[in-house]
Order: sequence, then C-alpha cells, then structure tokens
Amino acid sequence: MIRQGGFSLIELLVAFVILTLSMTAIYAVLSGGAHSLRLSQDYTRASDWARSRLVQVGVSEPLQEGEQRGSFDADFSWTLRIAREQPEADPWVGPSSLYRLQLQVHWQREGRPRQVQFETLRLAPRERLLGGLR
Repeated sequence: MIRQGGFSLIELLVAFVILTLSMTAIYAVLSGGAHSLRLSQDYTRASDWARSRLVQVGVSEPLQEGEQRGSFDADFSWTLRIAREQPEADPWVGPSSLYRLQLQVHWQREGRPRQVQFETLRLAPRERLLGGLR
C-alpha cells in the first residue's frame, strides 16, 4: 500500500483546536489589557481633577469648615470635606490654623461605581492667623 503525503483529518482537527485555544488566550490577554488601560486613564483623570480642585482651596476660595459637592464634567463628581485640626500648641510657632482636606472623586465605569480619595493638610493664610494685621 502506498501512502500519500499530507495530513490526516485527526491531525487537522487537533491543529485547529490548538489554534482556537491560543487565539482565545491572546484575545483574553488583549481585552484585559484594554480594560486596564481604560481604568488607568480614569484614575489619571481623577487625579488631575483632584489636583486642580485642591489647588483652589485656600487660594481662590477661603478655607471654611464643612462639606462641598460638585462635578468636574459629565463623568466625574467630587465631595470635599474640610475640618480644622487641633495640633499641639507650639510656643515657638504661635497659633496656627491647620485644616484637613479630604477630597473624594467619583465616577462610573461599565456600570460600577469607582472612587478615589485624596487627603492633605493646609495651613490658613498668614492674614487669617494675624487677624488681618501685618
């Protein structure tokens, strides 16, 4: 019996199954990478928005205790809590007005709520410490 060159049907089916499994794995890796990229971009945008909001507090608007809410755009909103800190009195430094700022940035991604929180301390401007006297 003379055997002709080529592949049998079973060999072709095995090769096709291996190709399908490897393509599925590649697709899963690439789609997971795309998801991570979108999420990373969201956190970067939230960080940029937070930085711009925190810079305004105490500079273009006064430091006042309380809670404020707002939105940066259609996707990102924020909540800012300002509370006065009571540090230990230091006779060398004198009175201080120290405030804790807690900023939460909220958004939705693929139907799931996301948020990131930023916290910093801010010293009241010198004019406020001296009661407006210089």
